[in-house]
Amino acid sequence: MCIDFLPFAEILVPHTVGEHASIWAIRLAMMVLVMCLGLEIRGWPKTSPLLSNLWLFGAIAAFCHSLGALTTFHHGSHAEALKSTADQTQELLGVPIAAGLYFNYIFVATWFADAIWRIVAPMRYQRLPTAYHLVVTGFLVFIAFHGAVVFKTGPFRWAGIASVVVLGALWLLQKRTAEQHLNKLNSTTE
Repeated sequence: MCIDFLPFAEILVPHTVGEHASIWAIRLAMMVLVMCLGLEIRGWPKTSPLLSNLWLFGAIAAFCHSLGALTTFHHGSHAEALKSTADQTQELLGVPIAAGLYFNYIFVATWFADAIWRIVAPMRYQRLPTAYHLVVTGFLVFIAFHGAVVFKTGPFRWAGIASVVVLGALWLLQKRTAEQHLNKLNSTTE
């Protein structure tokens, strides 16, 4: 069931413990994703114990959401979940596309595999090419953005937008600080 939050927004109202757990699991996963990306932007190593464990916790929360949504909102039916996904894209884009459900599965699997790799083989993980990190992080952010901003309304959309703005500001600040540091080093060596 949805209730009108504002004239332009509806909010899904959970009724069961399972529905609440599923919804709060993805909210928690998104908060952890933003927190970890923020820490990485600020220079924390991806394989630091705190960041690695937080990253794994976020992946587990995303998995719990996927499993919870399938079992509570879609009554354990993959076909029902596909239809719901197609209905949502029909409403938003005018085209019924169910493939988004598979992208959600890939999102969870990618995040979980990346988290395990950080913990099991941190030295090897650190030596991965930058392209790997850009592709994985880019994919996770792309799916999270669409799930939190494009397909949401009301305060949850605004929280997603605020998260993107904060991460963007952190990245710009870090880039500016790094450039200033580099300029200072260059001026002292001349």
